[in-house]
Amino acid sequence: MTEKTGKANVERPVFQSFAEAMSTFAELTKLETSIEIALKEAAVPHHETRKMLRAMNVLDTEATPLFQFMVLLFEKTGLGKLKLARKEIFRMEFTVEGCQVCKLYKNAQGKTCYITAETISKFFTTDLDIPSVCKEMECGNEGGKVCRFLVEMQPLAVYQIALDSTDNEIIEILFKKGESALTCKQIAEETGYAEEEVKFRCEILEKFRIIDSRLKLTEIGIAYRKNRSKVQREEKVFPPPWKNISKITENIAAAESFAEAIARSVEQEAEIVIDEKDIINLAEEAKKSKSFAELLFKRMKDENKEEDKNDRK
Repeated sequence: MTEKTGKANVERPVFQSFAEAMSTFAELTKLETSIEIALKEAAVPHHETRKMLRAMNVLDTEATPLFQFMVLLFEKTGLGKLKLARKEIFRMEFTVEGCQVCKLYKNAQGKTCYITAETISKFFTTDLDIPSVCKEMECGNEGGKVCRFLVEMQPLAVYQIALDSTDNEIIEILFKKGESALTCKQIAEETGYAEEEVKFRCEILEKFRIIDSRLKLTEIGIAYRKNRSKVQREEKVFPPPWKNISKITENIAAAESFAEAIARSVEQEAEIVIDEKDIINLAEEAKKSKSFAELLFKRMKDENKEEDKNDRK
């Protein structure tokens, strides 16, 4: 595996030897295996995701159980120390300190943390039920102090989860009043909620651009109200994953042990006989494989076919 560098466009090796490449791939498969296991156990109910989406700033977001779970998940899988750098309605920016992927590709000159970006994207899309795209904006292997990732969430999905039935009730009242101005006190009287509760919710609705500072529906708010029945999704209610964090930790540890055992076996076999042709073939197959686990499966399948041929002889 090589990478182009600088103005001279000279290729330099990411791995200095075949042994280093095998060792790195072994660590990668441990990392990918632990991530896969963790994500399977990490589905989050909508009411917990809602708390994070509605948080007004970085500090409020970091205080939510969901964000604290994300930090713990990154730590347990070995990805690094996750921090929140910026929070917007549909965008969140994270940094990762002590990035393990960077260390594995220490000789690379450029962004290398595709595994981390894919993990964040899958977590938001699958476990939070918000289709999202994550891309690495800054990388330690490109000279950055930290690895920085930007998550862009699908706006409709954010509205579907962030706004609850009480918000919708307030939106309905404002929609029916049309151009007539209402105060938080008047809305409280109509809904039966405390005025402070209504005030807080109106601040949330303004943040999400559903209403303006005069408590009138914006164009986005009107469009949301008119199409709400078409886009509403069923509330997903179940215990949050951090209630069972010990099981997730055990499963990650078991998966890592299994992956490490396979990696050791492969390394031992690689030390016995290494043919130059095999190295070239392995490098070509690696380019076509999404992960080390997939590459390993291909190699084992080929070896089994070869053994079957020899047995028939």
